[in-house]
Amino acid sequence: MPKNPELTPITETKNRFAGKIKRLSAAVLFTFFAGTFMHSAEEAQDIIVLPAANNQIYFNQDTPTIATSNVHGWRDESGKPNINKVMRTIEHVDADITCLQEVYAGNELNKLSELGYNIIFAATKYDFYRGQFGNVVMSKYSLKPVEVISLPSDSEGIPRNAMIQQLRTKNGNYTFLNTHLSYDDQARVRQENAIIHASEKLKTNINSLCGDFNQTRTELASSRFGKQFGINGAIMSTPNTYPSTEPGLAIDFILDNCEVRRPDIEYETFKVGSDHMMLARTYNSACS
Repeated sequence: MPKNPELTPITETKNRFAGKIKRLSAAVLFTFFAGTFMHSAEEAQDIIVLPAANNQIYFNQDTPTIATSNVHGWRDESGKPNINKVMRTIEHVDADITCLQEVYAGNELNKLSELGYNIIFAATKYDFYRGQFGNVVMSKYSLKPVEVISLPSDSEGIPRNAMIQQLRTKNGNYTFLNTHLSYDDQARVRQENAIIHASEKLKTNINSLCGDFNQTRTELASSRFGKQFGINGAIMSTPNTYPSTEPGLAIDFILDNCEVRRPDIEYETFKVGSDHMMLARTYNSACS
């Protein structure tokens, strides 16, 4: 998660008073630039929809493949662009639903649309230099936006959201959610409660959730959020995805509301040139 950069002093002086002035100026400059170059999603164009030319009609909710990946602002750990690697991996996995986090909606989003998927982007903030920043859902099937939940910010003021979408099935709609939760424990609990509250207001159940949850398997399994949206055994079997160089933590998850754990779920992880691995989950049987 990127931190706010420290301001570099413009001049150096041994004068104590001048030093105080310098620090005050830096604070003023930081406030000015933060207000000028970084805006909340409410001040940006919140949602971008890129429809595919050809759509598959009915989503098979019994045996789907769902994938999720934090793409690290389209940069690998050395700061080099990773969009081509992400695109190749998305094509290889060929998931029915793909959830992406830490997405800039620039040329990279246009390149993603070339893969032939329906794409919906929901902004959390606007960066003066790189544009809108937020989360993305992709599918071969027509996507219906249901709601974008604005989540409570953490102690650093980082805005978050949760995207709720629907796909058509032969038996109705399949509802799923993509989110990127805070690494701040207290803020994350508030965000989880906001999602639970929003889900309770919906007229339909959320069938699956995907995203970067920024917590361990044990933390998620013992939380109110995990107990409401994930079977303990499914959470604990999720493979490690972070950091991608030597994955030692599972903080990216794909959950469903099936009342019993499906015995034949397959997990795979893929390197996409990000600090997270892509996680894919395939269901080989219906929820029973």
